Amino acid sequence: MPTPLKEKLALLFSRHAALYWILGALAAALAVTGDASTDQTFGGNWRFADRVVLIPGIDPYAGRFDGSSLYFNDDFVEAPSPFGCELASYEVLTVPWPGLFQGHFEEAEPRSIDARFVFPVETETLRVNCSTGSFDYHVVGDRMYTMLDGVVHILERRGN
Repeated sequence: MPTPLKEKLALLFSRHAALYWILGALAAALAVTGDASTDQTFGGNWRFADRVVLIPGIDPYAGRFDGSSLYFNDDFVEAPSPFGCELASYEVLTVPWPGLFQGHFEEAEPRSIDARFVFPVETETLRVNCSTGSFDYHVVGDRMYTMLDGVVHILERRGN
């Protein structure tokens, strides 16, 4: 007597269940740590356009990055040091307001670094881990924000 189709499918899936789990986990990992160079939110060429000094009188880089480019490639970031790095890995996160800029702001403060920039309750963030450190790039509209040594750097897409 032939085996019903339902039993054949159940047998097939049970034999290959481990393979399906591995493929599913791999697909999920790639979705989270995908290629930032082709991602619509983070991809493209960015320009260091402005900065906000959070501690008055302390600007360790004094505009060194102003006008410079930043580009996320498959496995490296093309930018001035320390933002530029080799062997980069990317992770896309949704970060709540209190977690922006390494938690520099308290939850009770207004969601802005000054009157010019207001952040949503949650921000799409690209975390870049590489040889020079870990950097979070927060995207709001056509701008991207990152902090280094108490200075928030504002990047805009080239051509804006």
